[in-house]
Amino acid sequence: MMRAFSREGRVKKAIGIYREILVRDIKVNPSCYNAFVNVLCKEDPSEEICGVLKDVIRRGFNPCAFELSIFITSQCAKGRWRESEELLNEILEKGFLPDSSCCSLLVEHYCTNRQIDSAIELHNKMEKVNGILGVRTYELLLQGLIKERRVEEAVKVFDYVRTKKMLSSASFSIMMGGLCQEKELRKAMKMHDEMLEMGLKPDKKTYKRLISSFK
Repeated sequence: MMRAFSREGRVKKAIGIYREILVRDIKVNPSCYNAFVNVLCKEDPSEEICGVLKDVIRRGFNPCAFELSIFITSQCAKGRWRESEELLNEILEKGFLPDSSCCSLLVEHYCTNRQIDSAIELHNKMEKVNGILGVRTYELLLQGLIKERRVEEAVKVFDYVRTKKMLSSASFSIMMGGLCQEKELRKAMKMHDEMLEMGLKPDKKTYKRLISSFK
C-alpha cells in the first residue's frame, strides 16, 4: 500500500502507512521505500517531510543520495537551513556521498554568515566520504579562514582541493595573501611558482603584496 500511494503521489496516505508499518513492526520489501523516499523528495520542504526522511535513513534504509540532494537544495532555496543541515548530517554519517551542489550551498551560507567553524566541519565530513564542493565555495571557505587567521586550516583545505584538481587563480591569491600576512614568505613564493606552472597568474594586488614582502 505504501508503494502504491507513493506512486500515485498520495503523500499523506503514504506517510500514514509508513507510521503504521513502524507501530506494527511489519517487514517491508526495501523497494517499497524507494518509491516512498522519491515521492517525499518531490514535495515542498517541511519539518514533517524532513523528519520522515531522517527517520527512514536512521532505520538503515539506503535511499538515493541524488534524490535527497535535490530535496536539500530545495530546503536551502527556501531558507530552511537548520533542517537541511540536519538531513545532510544524517546522509554523511551513513557514509553516503551527496551531490556537491547542496553541500556547497550550506558551506557558502556558513561563510557568508561568518560561521566558519560550521563551514570547516562540513568540509571535513565531505572529505571523509571523498566528496567535493564547488570552486567558488572553496574560495569563500579559504577566504573565511584567512580572514580569521586560521592559516594552518586553510592550508589543509587547499591541499585537499589540490588533490581534486580544483584550484583556481583566486584560491592561490587568497592563500598567498594569507601566507604573506603571517610572514610565511617562502611558502607564499612556492605557491606562486606552482601557480605559474599550472598556467595561472595572481591578480595585481596579490603580486604586488608578494614582491613588497621581500623588500
